[in-house]
Amino acid sequence: MTKELFSESQEGYIPSREELRALKAVTSGQETVLGVDTRFRTYTTTYPARAIALITFTGGWCTGTFYGPNVVLTAGHCVHSGGSSGTWKRNVRVWPGYNAGSAPYGSYAARRLHSVTGWTVNKNERYDYGVIKLSTNAGNTVGWFGYWWQAASLTGLPAIIAGYPGDKSPTQSQWLSADLVRVTENRQVFYKNDSAGGMSGSAVWQDRPAGSAFCTNGPCIYAIHAYGLHGIAPHSNHNHGTRITQAVYNNLVAWKNAR
Repeated sequence: MTKELFSESQEGYIPSREELRALKAVTSGQETVLGVDTRFRTYTTTYPARAIALITFTGGWCTGTFYGPNVVLTAGHCVHSGGSSGTWKRNVRVWPGYNAGSAPYGSYAARRLHSVTGWTVNKNERYDYGVIKLSTNAGNTVGWFGYWWQAASLTGLPAIIAGYPGDKSPTQSQWLSADLVRVTENRQVFYKNDSAGGMSGSAVWQDRPAGSAFCTNGPCIYAIHAYGLHGIAPHSNHNHGTRITQAVYNNLVAWKNAR
């Protein structure tokens, strides 16, 4: 993919699957122009955009991604406010492929919410991930993403994020940004993708070609977007998210398989 493709915002442009997969050639030496909005609006009746969902709950919204027929991956703070005095979100609904007032695949109430004690008790951002379990197999209609983990560094890997930012018009439309992983830590990855409130819970993914290790031939999630700038570097100069470690992967499998 050429650098020019992501040099400015273009409402209505949809990167092709071939262009997304071409990101595998991007290296950490290619810098993104900072201060320019690199997001593109996507339209949601094509895969993989339709497998990305608006998540609504009392008081707000987030983004989630189907990773199985009836499971949606998101940030922990999209299902629980965090900490021992925190509470689970109420009236949680999932709207796959939602597009600025249009719900082409309907909406589905959450049957069960999942997260881990690192978030629900300790409110540790390195454990900020969660899952919404549905009663229906909506993923059989919209599709779902693969997911994977590896112990090695993810630095230099393409980073694609798509979700529902609160700063874009029309409201609750889906937008995509592409960059690459700039910094890898044990439980987090850091990137320069543009983001805003409402995109929390977006999958961080790569569209991997056939024959790839770990996850192959399609969109493959390796982290969950959760945070903007705060604290000290690399947190202060990168958006970042929770990395799928082996332990996270095992939880995702268990929640996916749970009845």
